[in-house]
Amino acid sequence: MKLFLNVFGFTIATLFFFNSANANNFVSITGGYGELLEGDSSTTVAGANNNGSIRNIEGKTGWMGSFSVGTYVNKNFAVDLSYTEIKDKIKWQGLFPGPSTTEFFANTSSQLIMLNGTYFFNSKDNADETKGVTVPFISFGVGQSTNELQDTEEYFGGALTATLYSDEQETSTAYKVGLGVETVINDTTKFIIGVDYYNLGDFRTANTRNRIAGGAQAIGPWIIEDVTSTRAFIGLKKSF
Repeated sequence: MKLFLNVFGFTIATLFFFNSANANNFVSITGGYGELLEGDSSTTVAGANNNGSIRNIEGKTGWMGSFSVGTYVNKNFAVDLSYTEIKDKIKWQGLFPGPSTTEFFANTSSQLIMLNGTYFFNSKDNADETKGVTVPFISFGVGQSTNELQDTEEYFGGALTATLYSDEQETSTAYKVGLGVETVINDTTKFIIGVDYYNLGDFRTANTRNRIAGGAQAIGPWIIEDVTSTRAFIGLKKSF
């Protein structure tokens, strides 16, 4: 994946060089709000005594911010390299023999570097667009995510029983699809609004928990796989 990102980054830089005289390059910044959707898990060896299983994974709402640099290949297609940060919350249950159930709550952090392509349903050159013109688009992207569960807490019977040590980072391949519209503000500036759907990849807890009653305990990590997210966003694009 790193090699792919490097090669595509070089490709975008080359397009920048050849397009520099045509004002077809751009930078954009967007911000938005959305929901972390439920993921999957095959965890069967986590928690107390290394014999718990995970269930009822539930995401919460949070924010995102993104910055990208790209170039128009032609009037209908653009490519860009983006950095995105997504912050959310997530909860899940741990089921143990007995049976007994504990609840886990954590903040999530995802940092994504992605290569994106955008197709514009456009009948004219970008340079010929005039104020007020609105152009719909669809987009897709692939890249790398660094995901982290932070401030993870474990509850039993409504009471805090443990916190997890050493939040772990998990690197995954990430994907994105989206749609939206661009509205021309002036010759070099456009307003963007849309929605994206992400597959962020996997999240993993630490291997040790700190019991409130006293003492550290080694555990197998809880692993949440293929976590997805939707984000509604707005932003600005500046051509140069």
